[in-house]
Amino acid sequence: MKTVISYQLSVISKRISIKAVQWLVVLLFSQTALAVDGGLQVYLPRDVKIDSPTPTLGQIAILSGDEAMVQAASSIAMGQLALVNQSLIIDRPTILSRLASSGISASKVKFAGAEKVAVSLKNTIISSEKILQTATDCMKAAAGENKISKWTLTRPPQDLLLGELKANITLKASQSLVQPNVVRVFVEVFADDKLAGKQFVDFRVKYSASRIVAAADIARDSIITQQNTTVQNVEADSRQTGELVVFYGMTTKGDIKQGTAIADNMLYNPKPQTVVKRNQNVVIKIESSAVMITATGKAMDDGMAGEIIKVQNNDSKRIIMAKVNADGSVEPVF
Repeated sequence: MKTVISYQLSVISKRISIKAVQWLVVLLFSQTALAVDGGLQVYLPRDVKIDSPTPTLGQIAILSGDEAMVQAASSIAMGQLALVNQSLIIDRPTILSRLASSGISASKVKFAGAEKVAVSLKNTIISSEKILQTATDCMKAAAGENKISKWTLTRPPQDLLLGELKANITLKASQSLVQPNVVRVFVEVFADDKLAGKQFVDFRVKYSASRIVAAADIARDSIITQQNTTVQNVEADSRQTGELVVFYGMTTKGDIKQGTAIADNMLYNPKPQTVVKRNQNVVIKIESSAVMITATGKAMDDGMAGEIIKVQNNDSKRIIMAKVNADGSVEPVF
């Protein structure tokens, strides 16, 4: 039966001792002495560095013996290296178990070298999971300020393969808007504060927004007021800028069904009409973001929305100047 030796110098650690090198010379030139009769010879170094995050037996050990067994054993997966600077320890029992799962009996296997091998990557890999987590944390941090209610991943990251890094590794993220509803997060990898690599991740976003809707059926030529409308919170594909536009005092062009979102093209501004008449009782309203104070008073003049009129406070009898609101209330002018 033909005996072969599979030897992958590229994955053997540079730290192999002189004694091990001498052993390898014997291995390379004395195939018959090392070969198991109809079996498989496995030599394990103490440690090895590889390029792939999924090591195979052929990458971490020197195999010789039966040609078919060597070929079958070479491609057997031995685990996964997913974390930065991770070391994977593989011992002889683990190898025997993987070989048995592939149909190679332990009785056909002979070991030499170390009892176990420490496997690590030649290159530093920043996993896609780590990149995605960094990008997601960036989205969470900026969601409130940008009024983002939810996001969906549209361009997932890939593992970032870098050169061998012997430094303190940190990830930093920043974001920009590439479309009205697409946020791109740039994830940069730094080794001791020096940029080592970068990748970007895209998210489709929804924004928190508000709109004015009809609280009940509104007939044609009706005036829009706080009583026949309500503010509804919704999700939108673009960010709402500025304050919510209200349409109080405007008139409907046609009938509006309950629950319909009210837009500017559904309304018109009628000719100015007197909202407050002389000697009419009015509500004096002082409102801020934190508090609203109201009192009652009597209009001393007729007034249209937006006009400044005199109003007498019913309690203090003091006369003040106030602006007429579209809903008939008045707001003191200081």
